[in-house]
Amino acid sequence: MKKSNVQSFQGLTTLLDGQPITNTRKIAQAIKADHKDVIKAVHSLFEDYPELRGECLPPKMPEFEPIIIPYEAEYRGRTFTAYQMNEPAFHLLLPRFRTKRAKQAYYDFVVSFQKMKQQVLQAEANKHDRLFEQLRVDGKQIRKSFTDALKDFIAYAEQQGSSGSKFLYATTSRWINAAIGLAAPTSPSARDSMTLEQSELLAQIEKRAAGVILKGMKLELPYKEIKKDLKEVCMGGVV
Repeated sequence: MKKSNVQSFQGLTTLLDGQPITNTRKIAQAIKADHKDVIKAVHSLFEDYPELRGECLPPKMPEFEPIIIPYEAEYRGRTFTAYQMNEPAFHLLLPRFRTKRAKQAYYDFVVSFQKMKQQVLQAEANKHDRLFEQLRVDGKQIRKSFTDALKDFIAYAEQQGSSGSKFLYATTSRWINAAIGLAAPTSPSARDSMTLEQSELLAQIEKRAAGVILKGMKLELPYKEIKKDLKEVCMGGVV
């Protein structure tokens, strides 16, 4: 089985009441199955475990008991019923699919659930860490300097004919998050759940990135050349 990687498990889970959950749409996409087939598997779970048939979210998601809750989803103008579930319920469902793709997806989901739980624990610990709080305060100023430089660069690139530079805010965030090993932003904020090492690396990258932008514009370099250097820095390189 192919080992999971950072990109494969991002987006598979999210948080509800501080607990990782997923849903049938994400499962269907991950195992490359029709959503209706995943729904059939959920219904078979209800036959085996009638107590799982919930109608609404409980006041607080149980941590150890499996729970599956219906919700209305929409796709291409059509409304249909999908289900969200916590980790214990997921572990009851996915083993019912035995394809090679489903087995790999199972691995990826397990990693995603564990990383999401670690993110929650780290965010809680950071609330009581004075050094982390100071790094976050300092980092916000560095972040502002970087975003200000990025704003100027977008205008600079557009003057040279660029039509896609407006997406650089999202693109550079994706590059940087990948470089420091952050999952996609969620609740709690991915940056609130960083380790001290990640926080320090984030500040270093954003500071260098701002420098690359400002230096490139001062030298009146083509925007594509500046963007190339920016990508290298944002992904952990040194220019």
